[in-house]
Amino acid sequence: MTRIRNRCLSSLSGSLLLFLFSAVYAGAQVNSPGYLYQQALAQFGESNYTSAREFIHGAVQREESFKYFYLAGLVDLRLENYTSAIRNLARSLEIIPEGTNPHNAKYNLAFAYWKNGQHELAETLLRDCETKEARKLLGYISFEKGLQIILSTHQTLPGTRKDLAYELLTSFQANSNDINFIDDTPIIDPPVFSEHSLPGHVLQVADGQIFIWTSKNQQVTYIIQRQGEGFTVLEAYHSSTGRIPGEKQRRGDEKTPTGIYFPVSKMTTNQMPQRYGAYAFPVNYPNHLDKHLGRTGSGIWLHGINENDNGQIPYNSEGCVVFSNEGIFGVSRHIVLRETPVILAEDFLFLSHDEMTAKREELLHTLYRWRDDWASLDHDAYMSHYADTFSAGRFNRNTWSSDKARINRRKTFIEIEMEDISLFLYPELENGKEVALATFNQVYRSSNFNSDSFKFIYLVKENGHWKIITEGSF
Repeated sequence: MTRIRNRCLSSLSGSLLLFLFSAVYAGAQVNSPGYLYQQALAQFGESNYTSAREFIHGAVQREESFKYFYLAGLVDLRLENYTSAIRNLARSLEIIPEGTNPHNAKYNLAFAYWKNGQHELAETLLRDCETKEARKLLGYISFEKGLQIILSTHQTLPGTRKDLAYELLTSFQANSNDINFIDDTPIIDPPVFSEHSLPGHVLQVADGQIFIWTSKNQQVTYIIQRQGEGFTVLEAYHSSTGRIPGEKQRRGDEKTPTGIYFPVSKMTTNQMPQRYGAYAFPVNYPNHLDKHLGRTGSGIWLHGINENDNGQIPYNSEGCVVFSNEGIFGVSRHIVLRETPVILAEDFLFLSHDEMTAKREELLHTLYRWRDDWASLDHDAYMSHYADTFSAGRFNRNTWSSDKARINRRKTFIEIEMEDISLFLYPELENGKEVALATFNQVYRSSNFNSDSFKFIYLVKENGHWKIITEGSF
């Protein structure tokens, strides 16, 4: 009995020690500068600047780090604490790591000087910054100074002109804070687009549409926007993908999916374990095509890192796409849930304007024929657009055909509109098949049923013709 009691006491002591150690370790993690920085970055991103200031000032008191002082300066700018912003941004430049681009810190320090009335110091710093934003702010400062000189020296200025000058100055000062302060894009050479080299995975999107384009082989992610007839790289980030190369096939294989996805939710650091960083955006893996191909697994996110770990390491995720916390912060500014395409490819694909136009016209022709044949109530013509391997949810091609025939026999008319069509050439799959994705808002009207939905149509090229292999909606 004594031996059993002693063993129980020993076990209890061991459990208690483990509990105490865990509690102390957890407390140390929570009070670490990395944890505080991570919290501050998330609060800053959510415009909770007072909370962000509390966290980031705790971090700078514990450790002198360029990015801690830099974020502290940005928070102070948002809170209009310009003296404190100058102090923190100046300190960040004093301890900036070798190889880090100083232009952003200099730009924001110049902005703080300007807002604090120290125009000469601001102008000196801006002249040393080789960025479009710096030249723009330098022009603003000169514009403001010129207006102030006019208003202070031309006492006989006609009333209407003086009113106009005051209106311009007031308008300028009111909008002077509309500058995006945090811009920590690393130095990555972005692609230069031309009519001979365009992002080949994106055949058609609306003007102004932003998409996220990741190469697993290069461990790089671009944020790209369609602008008129061309594309512009807005930002570029290092991104880490799965430990095992190739396209994800099953749960736990530590591979990152290959495909086109959409973020479906957003989480900040206080809503998830610290390992996921300041932000996380789960995407819709497995999507309709993944399910058609029998792929399993879930929980594929775009997310940051634990600031207490060893930083961002290439090919070190369990299947997610991982950024630095500054990177996921930058990505977060461009994400619209369920609308921003996330293209995960082994390699970037570049096509000429003529190649993209040919593929786009092929796909549009197929989609319009599918729509017209569906609306015609010609069942055989409608089903001719579906591949023999088609499946969608509980349906295969035969059961889909039977179900559609049964439904359409009861209708006297069908009208279908496809609005805001986007077309994507799917990243190359291991099965070697050429696949495309069409998304659009489908407006369906019939004699006995109406519906509106956001539609996904996946097509495979077979014997020179595009056929639907699966479809679905959000």
